[in-house]
Amino acid sequence: RGDAMATVTLPVDLPLVVHIGIGLYRELRWKPDGTTGQDFTGWTALLLIGPRCGTAVAQLDTDTGGGLTLDEDGLITVTLDAVASETLPSGELYYQLDLTPPDPDPPIRFLTGRLSVICGISPAAP
Repeated sequence: RGDAMATVTLPVDLPLVVHIGIGLYRELRWKPDGTTGQDFTGWTALLLIGPRCGTAVAQLDTDTGGGLTLDEDGLITVTLDAVASETLPSGELYYQLDLTPPDPDPPIRFLTGRLSVICGISPAAP
């Protein structure tokens, strides 16, 4: 379950695609040592979506149950539902995912990348 990620270089650049009206669901598993999943007990996460070098147009987080979950075996689940996807402008955006360990450690920039927002094709008029 989830794409296993063992890396020593963070952040990881990972392009994502959101289909407007369908949303996004992605599972990732972080194994810092290449074997054991990171125990995320007490951690929080924040994913910001927006134009490059601009202000976020959407965000997901673990604090309010807003689309991000972390588990004790390194699983990170990102969920943007169909309704929330309809608030995004179509085209190219960017995102960054920061993971914050329990105090006093600073946040870790874990993922960054291009977020392609794709709108579907409407049926032709009869």
